[in-house]
Amino acid sequence: MVISIDELFSNDAIMIYPDRTPARALRHKYRSERLDSKGKEIDFDRVQKILASLGSDVDAWHIEQTGQPMDTYNLGEMLVPVQKKFWEDPRFETAFELLGLPYNKKENIQIPWWNEIAGGELEHKVNSEGIEVKLGPRHSYETQLIRSGHQMPIKSVSVGSLIMSSDDYLMLGLRGGNTLPNTYHINAGSLQVTDGLKTGKQSIYDILKCAEVEPEFGIQNGDIKEATIHSRIMDYSIERGPLYNFLVKTNISSDKLKQRWERNPNEDKKEHQAIIFIPANPQDVNKFIRDKYTGICENRSDRGVNERYLVHPGALSLASFSGMPISELRKLYQEGLH
Repeated sequence: MVISIDELFSNDAIMIYPDRTPARALRHKYRSERLDSKGKEIDFDRVQKILASLGSDVDAWHIEQTGQPMDTYNLGEMLVPVQKKFWEDPRFETAFELLGLPYNKKENIQIPWWNEIAGGELEHKVNSEGIEVKLGPRHSYETQLIRSGHQMPIKSVSVGSLIMSSDDYLMLGLRGGNTLPNTYHINAGSLQVTDGLKTGKQSIYDILKCAEVEPEFGIQNGDIKEATIHSRIMDYSIERGPLYNFLVKTNISSDKLKQRWERNPNEDKKEHQAIIFIPANPQDVNKFIRDKYTGICENRSDRGVNERYLVHPGALSLASFSGMPISELRKLYQEGLH
């Protein structure tokens, strides 16, 4: 898939909501039904059960081979063998069939153990009552095909947080794991679809807290002084969908936020191999963007220290905070993969 520069920096690339709009002003409705290209309803529950069974068997095989359960953030030399155990299993093909996906693209599923239902945006509108989003389901295999350049009839929804310390620093992560490792990004991830999200008992902000902020950084509800829905960016570089950015102001200093992350026992801490802090003012944030943003980052594991660039959606998110015009960000863009 060829990425259009005009699309990357289009008028809808950055949308900033009114200042101090409460986080829960971002309201949603969820529609669980989705049809495939043949007009048949996709059985997402069955897909998840099949892949969960496959994942359990692969984990048991990994224990037989290594004596250890799978650490999916650091599989090392077992990465390719684990991938092949998924790709070559008949259950993997069945899941593809149920999702209506092309099986000849199976090796584009680089993280086959990622088996989640996430949100797809059907509609977004702002009115006098607030911000309203209509959501539908997508599977994480669909997300990965989109990331590899396969066209899909969905808009992947991500959620992110611009986390601010009590001494006025923004916290960013240096990514770990298997997706864009050794690049800079804000705290972000796919919008997980829980029973609470489906029924409206959980807001999009609630999902951000319980799925991203708390498990990755150890930040608890009582640590948050104020949370607002800050911006919506359209990421045409990776997810081809909107990223909803929340500004999360904590009552914890930058030093203690770092300590909290370092001592965090949750496995999701490994989403980041390090965290950094930028003074939360336009001048310093813009300097970081100019120093670290080059355009589209390539997903590779051999990235050197001097190639630690800021991913495109991260640049858009920071620009929404600093007020950098999209036209200025475009001037920093360099052709090719970096």
